[in-house]
Amino acid sequence: MWRACAGDETLAALSPGIPHHVPRRPDVLVVGGGMVGLATAASCVRAGVGEVVVLERDELASGASGGAAAILAPDSHALTDPPAFVGFARTSFRHWRLLDQEWDGALGVEPLQSLAPLPVALPPGTDLGPAVDIVDGDTARALEPE
Repeated sequence: MWRACAGDETLAALSPGIPHHVPRRPDVLVVGGGMVGLATAASCVRAGVGEVVVLERDELASGASGGAAAILAPDSHALTDPPAFVGFARTSFRHWRLLDQEWDGALGVEPLQSLAPLPVALPPGTDLGPAVDIVDGDTARALEPE
């Protein structure tokens, strides 16, 4: 769905081809152009380790990173995963946002509002993070009457 909504410029940036000026013997070769690969490459560039090339067999963000419709939602793991994992995911997301800001929005990180009904009530005091509000049925209906 994300690819159907992305503009031509964004799609062209995901599949630029191999330019002739790309070093064939870089100092760092990152295999994989998903979130982790791109963040690794950016970190290497920041650290000044030399020429960095990202090698992706398909299009940037086309594998697992694109398979999730490019949605980053670490707080959604708070109900199913250990707190250490959720904390790591939240930290990772903060860094991804900083990278997007540093690259003038090139990563397309945008806030997303959604409403997710759960099959069971959450225990009182459940913390799903600062980006999540837990609401009752009446409030949910007011937010989304459909």
